[in-house]
Amino acid sequence: MRMVPQAGLDTTLAPIRCLPRGVDDTVTVLLQYPGGVRGSFTCSITAQLSSRVCVSGTKGMAQILDPCWCPTELVVKGEHMEFPLPPAPGKEFSFTNGMGMSYEAKHVQECLQKGLKESPVIPLAESELLADILEEVRKATGITFPQDKH
Repeated sequence: MRMVPQAGLDTTLAPIRCLPRGVDDTVTVLLQYPGGVRGSFTCSITAQLSSRVCVSGTKGMAQILDPCWCPTELVVKGEHMEFPLPPAPGKEFSFTNGMGMSYEAKHVQECLQKGLKESPVIPLAESELLADILEEVRKATGITFPQDKH
């Protein structure tokens, strides 16, 4: 399953809200894929937004509940499922459900032990595509970095 299709992606930005010193604080992005499929996200440094992911289609809806970066709950077509985190006695984490990141670390370890140079679950091309989308959004907002001026 691909998280983001590779070809035919169109990106549209809603007006960006900026703070008085020109720092962008909120942006909404609409991703348009071939076949009429759309996705959107909003990010902000000043507003507390939901970190829930909803995917709707002709066969129903799936929701990844808060926090989407390390969820413990999933709802698919109204069926609620829970995925408890492994115990981490005496450990503190910087982010909610931070212990869940141990699954990523374990996967990297397994890939390295098998001599793999990339994950078969999220291959390099997938990571590069996501980075390209975010880079396109950054450029569309008008945000520039010194390395952009060559």
